[in-house]
Amino acid sequence: MDITPIYELRTRLKTAIIAGTNLLSEDFRLKRAVEAIQPLLAASPVFAKIGQLMQVLLTPGQEGKEGLLLDAISLVDAVICTQGVVTVSKEIEPIKVGNYGVAVTNAPYSVVRSLIDALTSAGNGRYSYVIETHKNHPELFDDYRIKMTMVEALDANYAELANQVAEWMEEDGENVVPLLKGGFDPKGKKAMVRRVQVIDKVSGAKENDFYLEKLADAEKEVRQALIYALRHSMDNIDQLLEMAKTEKGGNKKAVYYALAEMEDKRVSEFFWKMMNKKPEDVVTYIELSETDWASEITAKGMMDLLLQISESESKVLAKAQAEMIKLYWKAIPHKHGESVMECYRLAASVGSHLSKPLEGETEVWKLRLGDSRGNKLTFRRVMARVLDRAVYLHPTKELCDLARELYENVRNTKEEGDYFLPALTARLFTEEDCSGWLREQMERGTVVSDKRRSMVISLEEGLSNMCWDNKEKSNMLYRWMENPIDGRNHSIARKVKQKISGEFAKIMMELESSKIDDILSNCIAPEDTEYRDTLMEYYYNRALSVSDNRHYCYMLKNLGGTKCEGLAVHYFRSRNVIDRWEIAWYVDQMPGTAKAKAVEIGTVIELIQNGKLKGRNITKEWIAQYLESMKYQ
Repeated sequence: MDITPIYELRTRLKTAIIAGTNLLSEDFRLKRAVEAIQPLLAASPVFAKIGQLMQVLLTPGQEGKEGLLLDAISLVDAVICTQGVVTVSKEIEPIKVGNYGVAVTNAPYSVVRSLIDALTSAGNGRYSYVIETHKNHPELFDDYRIKMTMVEALDANYAELANQVAEWMEEDGENVVPLLKGGFDPKGKKAMVRRVQVIDKVSGAKENDFYLEKLADAEKEVRQALIYALRHSMDNIDQLLEMAKTEKGGNKKAVYYALAEMEDKRVSEFFWKMMNKKPEDVVTYIELSETDWASEITAKGMMDLLLQISESESKVLAKAQAEMIKLYWKAIPHKHGESVMECYRLAASVGSHLSKPLEGETEVWKLRLGDSRGNKLTFRRVMARVLDRAVYLHPTKELCDLARELYENVRNTKEEGDYFLPALTARLFTEEDCSGWLREQMERGTVVSDKRRSMVISLEEGLSNMCWDNKEKSNMLYRWMENPIDGRNHSIARKVKQKISGEFAKIMMELESSKIDDILSNCIAPEDTEYRDTLMEYYYNRALSVSDNRHYCYMLKNLGGTKCEGLAVHYFRSRNVIDRWEIAWYVDQMPGTAKAKAVEIGTVIELIQNGKLKGRNITKEWIAQYLESMKYQ
């Protein structure tokens, strides 16, 4: 709407104040301005009111024109204030604040304020609120005010919140470093430790001067974090080797962890020498190291120990040997090289020698690997899981070939089920379609008892935490690894080469595993409508085959399913007694249009009325009211 005539009218009215109200009816310029606003009078009551005032002002002999003139000017000014806009010809960009964040985001202050309160205050529920806000409105976390508050949140009493904020800041990269360095206190507590850890992760050696500068006055855990950050620069080796002689307690351990990740002859000689005296310490410090020398130390130490145990005639396993084995299987997935490959082969061949009781005990010694079920496993089975972790961390051709080789070596033996998982993981990362191989493993004969169930368990474990990543345009497999240095769980993502839809998904559906069904729904590319339709048909049939089909209804609804015939009837047939709330809840979870839902739930109510299903407090009056309410859903 063009409101230019309103501006002209205001000019003429203010001129009339100077000229005097006696001349208003003779002012031709004012009359022309009034004529120009005529098309606007029907636009709103406000414009109509202006038109009425002008008609009175222009009437000859009208009394009280002075007050009416002031009323007209005030009303016109008010209209102009409400209709004003500011425009630019170019695309609007957020105002940058340094290198971190934007000045403001297009969000109400109440939303920003609530998020700030949740990040900085105490109380139950704030962690969930922050997580949900980050999931649904990640743009809010680009606001400069939120960036500043996130630095404060690193000191949150709730460690999960503080650690999550630290991970988000790491995702922002080096832009957050100035914020983290501002007001840094080397004598501080956990918040300062997290600051160092984020700077360490995003900047590495670029901030080496900062680490050295703050190290001079740093204390306790802050000092340990700064020492560990020195690993990024090879210029620090001599200083770290000297600190290994002078530092004590946790600081000394931080020195060892830092040195363990540095590829240098001096460091290699230092740890080889220590290995002769304290092998358990060395293997602990080099657990995450991927250096060549650390791989050699780990492989040699583990092979020597395995040969020693396999050649021993003892009927029990020494506790010291068992503890060293635990340390080795934690360290070896991070190692590489031919000697490491040979170590896996040796472990597979002599693993049966470790199937004996621990000294002082009677049962066969087993280890708790920390798998999803928390089971204790034999050494052979643990080493198969360790190899699977190694393939995940470093899906190199050598490791993937080794996983296939060891699986082929144990075909038709009791260990076949153990080595199936690393062989599967290797194929997921290297082959676009391993469905033929997978079908073969399921169908061929074997001496392994209950092989199908063993494969299902392996597939559930191997495919867990796999989902479609729209940014990467690929399915990604996620795993979590605990860092022994900072105690935090860090997620690692690997791109899956295997195509999930098609024959692979068909095989997975034949297994009829609810856990695998969940995974399949997470692996849908938005544009793959054919796969989505196939899944919906599969989930619908599964919902009619399991007694409690609520989860399948939920997945169907999320996928946009519209078919619900028979779902509610099937579910409620498995219930002893049906409550009102359960009917309402189920209808809400069920896929389908309002009309389709009404038909389906109407069948359930009819079965209740006929006595074929048992309801509680489900009266005729309630039924009538509920069916009527469904018309408005």
